[in-house]
Amino acid sequence: MADAKKFYRSLTLHEKRFIGDKTMSTTMSVKNWIAFLSRASAYDAYRDKMASGSGWFIALGVMATIGSTIAYLQLEIPWLIAIPAISASLTAWLIMRQSTLKNRDLNNYLRLFFMPFLRMMEDFAGPEAKLSAAVDFRDAFKYNKPTSSKVKGRNLEIYSAKYMVGKITFKDGAYLETIIADDIKKFSYKNANGKSKSKTKTTHHYFIRLSLPKQTYRSKKLKPLLRNLTLEETNETLIYKLKGKAKEMNYGILKLNDFQKGIKHIYMQVENITVTPTTETPNEAKDVLPKPADKNSEGFTSDTESSIPAAFWASNYFHDIDYRNTDFRDDVPLVIDEENNLNIFES
Repeated sequence: MADAKKFYRSLTLHEKRFIGDKTMSTTMSVKNWIAFLSRASAYDAYRDKMASGSGWFIALGVMATIGSTIAYLQLEIPWLIAIPAISASLTAWLIMRQSTLKNRDLNNYLRLFFMPFLRMMEDFAGPEAKLSAAVDFRDAFKYNKPTSSKVKGRNLEIYSAKYMVGKITFKDGAYLETIIADDIKKFSYKNANGKSKSKTKTTHHYFIRLSLPKQTYRSKKLKPLLRNLTLEETNETLIYKLKGKAKEMNYGILKLNDFQKGIKHIYMQVENITVTPTTETPNEAKDVLPKPADKNSEGFTSDTESSIPAAFWASNYFHDIDYRNTDFRDDVPLVIDEENNLNIFES
């Protein structure tokens, strides 16, 4: 715990403020997002480790206090009163420190989703690309008022949490707008023996709006599209909207791999018209995938290259099953325009 405190003191004033507020809404380059949040993310990982370890010492302190108090009352030796007093004092101090660490806890969406998302954007858009985003890494149960109801005799509380709204332009000119949100359901009831039981289910929602320039891409006209994927066309762009969801039987976070599959599925609906076609042979695959672009390049790449990284198409990003278990979500709003000065969560 002393090490965690020392780590916290080494943070800058802005990093401490972010850990305290746990929310942020701004526009800056991807590399600056990574630089700013890396130490806060590292502190959160360290804090989680220290907090879990201190729980054992608190439990031992409580047992030592109770045991020494019983011994003092039975033996009635005056100096034995010092043992429960010291144990109680140390336990109280540990509980206070635990409370402080808990107040500084950041939602795991920061470490396990948003930081990998930034690395992905570093590949797709480049480190200098501007990312406009509003993030909220507060405790979903503490800072969101639940909707309460009864379902088949069980008490149900639904917590709706929105963790991220963002938009960014890729190297190939595609414009990504995305929203990440959860519906967390907590059931509480009594079983046949009268014992209280509880259960938690999480539904992850992700909205992807990807606008692809027609000067680079054209639709393959695949029919039918997934029922949760829609296509709109303007004179200059192909606009794909994808509403996806993933479920799990406990409280967790959306896996980045599920989000990546959604983007990949959209790219599978189009073909790059700037790529020089090659002559196929019977042993070659029918689908010609774009070549990776240099990470240091900016804007559009040459006619024979794509700006989408090769890793995006590789097995370390995806498995053979491209997309499953998705459904409509009609209440997800669009990302606001840059001209709107409202906070992106309040819009």
